[in-house]
Amino acid sequence: MCFFTSLLARRRRHVKLDPLTRPVTGYRDIERLLLSRVREDPRPYAARGAIAGKAVRALLARVGDPQQALRFLHVAGSKGKGSVALLAECLLRAAGEAVGTYTSPHLQRWNERIRVHGAPVDDTTLAAALETLRPHVAALDAHGDTLAPSFFDLVTAAGLLVFARSHCRVVVLEAGLGGLYDATNVVTPAACCISSIELEHTDKLGPTLADVAAHKAGIIKTGAAVVTAALPAPAQAVIAARCAAVATPELRLDRDWWLQSQPGSAASRRVQYREAQALGGYRCEFTLHHPAAHMAINAGLAIALLRAAGFDTPAHALADCPLPGRAQVLRERPWIVIDGAHTPASLQALAGTLDALPAARRRFLVSATHGKSLAALAALVDGCDVLVVTRADASRSAPPAAIARELAGLAAHVMPRVIEDPRAALAALRESLDEDCVLCVCGSMYLAGVALDVLDAAHGRQA
Repeated sequence: MCFFTSLLARRRRHVKLDPLTRPVTGYRDIERLLLSRVREDPRPYAARGAIAGKAVRALLARVGDPQQALRFLHVAGSKGKGSVALLAECLLRAAGEAVGTYTSPHLQRWNERIRVHGAPVDDTTLAAALETLRPHVAALDAHGDTLAPSFFDLVTAAGLLVFARSHCRVVVLEAGLGGLYDATNVVTPAACCISSIELEHTDKLGPTLADVAAHKAGIIKTGAAVVTAALPAPAQAVIAARCAAVATPELRLDRDWWLQSQPGSAASRRVQYREAQALGGYRCEFTLHHPAAHMAINAGLAIALLRAAGFDTPAHALADCPLPGRAQVLRERPWIVIDGAHTPASLQALAGTLDALPAARRRFLVSATHGKSLAALAALVDGCDVLVVTRADASRSAPPAAIARELAGLAAHVMPRVIEDPRAALAALRESLDEDCVLCVCGSMYLAGVALDVLDAAHGRQA
């Protein structure tokens, strides 16, 4: 919900005239049209089941069902699904495939959600797709709420139209919030992946792991093998039952395929992958230029997913796979790490990544959204030598002073400072670094995006 709270604030700034009456010709028009589809009164999630997929199917049908010309690998999960998608993209490109990749959210620009042949779609191509869809959105709005395309319906349809027009052969499609009611669930995949299951968005997906798993399992369809990590037992049982119900194989980590990884350096891991003889006994070894053990699992999921769909997997390509905002090491000695981690599981994983770095002192720049529990963040920052709390976004971020007070109460060995402006906060922290330090920016995907903007500008790169 916090993500859409931010979108609503930006919507009020950008949407003055009805964007459906204005041609889409450039980036400002792209943003204006997308933000116009964010509802002021979001439909209750439980009510979406009866109309799930209707609007996006109707929209796609009006532009010739571009998804029918594409082959899909569908990825869902509580965490890691975006990383799996990007790692799968790297493998497919190295195998010579024309690949499209659909992920969310974006860090810096809307175009990041729709990647064509390994790069974010350009403004001209995205604008052209949205301009094609614009009159059809208006026509469907006239049929009432059931067929009125939502924000995510429109972005998904735009992505599928871009991929078809760009002559992609295969698309790696990341599901949004759940899976069962998701706009991406209108496709028929060649193979699926469930990357992880944890308690998340319980107000929408349900209060138990089995409830959450049931929504993720909604992407599983007959004939599309399902690759999973080692999931919690209640979640694994739901996935297994769904696979049995639609007569499709489940390929499970530590049962059907195995992974071993160990640090190769402070910022990399050496990984070995192997699968059961019944699946062909395939083996490979590769280096992953990412320090986190959980990222090695995501790489294994990407390999297993492609293998399940019959694609080649040149694993050496994973050494050069960019993973922005995911324990991203931007600099060494002094170390700068950017991570959108904000859930207990992701913050715990980030702690393991930082433990592996040869840095004696830790400095943190953090932000948090309204209503977030700060216990896991407090455990991460406890004992650091500098902690600065900032406001990543004017509408969705909790007040930094309130975050600082709560962190000071939860962590016995921190003295938080408050710098409201995230750009000023990052500049101040960077100036104070020496080779023995690691600066970690975390707590919010939006803060990760701001940090990447600032650091890109500082190094003369285009955001």
